[in-house]
Amino acid sequence: MQCFLPILVAYIAFFCSAVWAQLPSKSPSSALLTKVTSGTTALPSVPAACPGCCSSHGGITNFCGVGGRVLCNDGTTSPTCLCSTCGISTTPIPSVSQFITFGSLNNALLSSRVLVVSAFASSGLPLSFSTFTLSVCSVSGNIVTFLNPGLCSVVATQSGSSLYQAAAPVTRNFTVVRNPPNYSDMWWAGSIENGWGMSIQQHGLTQLNVVYVYDNVGKPIWYVLPGGAWNSDYTTYSGAIYQPASAALSSYNASQFQVGSPVGNISINFTSDSTATMQYLINGVSGQKLIQRQIFGRGTSPLAVGDMWWGGEAQNGWGFSITQQAGILFGAWYTYGSDGKATWYVMTDGTWSGNTYTGAFFSTVGSQWLGTTYNPSQLQIIPAGTLTLNFSDANNATMTYTFAAGPFKGMTQTKPIVRQPY
Repeated sequence: MQCFLPILVAYIAFFCSAVWAQLPSKSPSSALLTKVTSGTTALPSVPAACPGCCSSHGGITNFCGVGGRVLCNDGTTSPTCLCSTCGISTTPIPSVSQFITFGSLNNALLSSRVLVVSAFASSGLPLSFSTFTLSVCSVSGNIVTFLNPGLCSVVATQSGSSLYQAAAPVTRNFTVVRNPPNYSDMWWAGSIENGWGMSIQQHGLTQLNVVYVYDNVGKPIWYVLPGGAWNSDYTTYSGAIYQPASAALSSYNASQFQVGSPVGNISINFTSDSTATMQYLINGVSGQKLIQRQIFGRGTSPLAVGDMWWGGEAQNGWGFSITQQAGILFGAWYTYGSDGKATWYVMTDGTWSGNTYTGAFFSTVGSQWLGTTYNPSQLQIIPAGTLTLNFSDANNATMTYTFAAGPFKGMTQTKPIVRQPY
């Protein structure tokens, strides 16, 4: 009994010390201090073989950390002191929890190819990223590479250390989306609303759209959407619209161009490659239109010239939208009348002679468009003159027009035009 009693006392002391050491703590330093001192506040003395070890990190502990280096009292490992040199061989039991902060990931286009992700652990320890959706994406380091459209899941992990427990993994999902189709074309609401339309000219993911309609007395007017943003699945394009004013086309002066404040916004939800729903709020009036691509093409063309064209910075403020289907060019000229207000003309047909395209252009009056039911029977098409586009190549042309009627009757002008970059 006398031999057994000291052994029992020693066992109880060891058990209490071990249990006490594993109680949760408020910081890595207090956890280590409790663990290595068994209830005292004294830190181990620095062995003579390890001078200065952990001197700027709260002193040493009796534990060996990652990489076989001495674990300091602040939870870091010494960059210079090896456990084997200092005579320390005990590995601590991780007792400090950690968590991962990993923000949400937005949907991405397949064409963007890669996504760089970032996250961090509360411990400051490095993270690892992986994926189990290998048919859609792959992960190397913190770079996600897109392989196919679909759902991509990225998992952030931190496996822990001699001090920190492993963190709970965090998974973030996003969708890899195919690029939206190119919706460049002339769009309208069909013959039941003949007389107005919207030209869409798309460069990559950016659209330059113009709605050409009629004001409250039936005069032609246009609103421009000079860019916008797609929704997360790239089916809806939205943005602010403007109603500019400038100098009359007869003596155009770009210094008089005034964009003005937005008069509203437009949202175009493409329900298929050739149909869409347009919702708008213009000057406080809201509405919705079902629109579709307008079909008019036939024949052949020597050049592909469909785009928004302009006269460059010196003529900034007006433009000529060319919608091309096969050999036919549908031209919508967005310019300014003698009063400086936005007006438009259209060239709906024409013929090629070499690289020169010539056709009649028209002005129109029609039904009020905002705040009422559009009435196509009010459409009046008025011949305005002849317009010629002489293309030196697919990116450069001259635009010559002669007015045979209207406020600019008898006027002929020629202007160089190029594709408008955006």
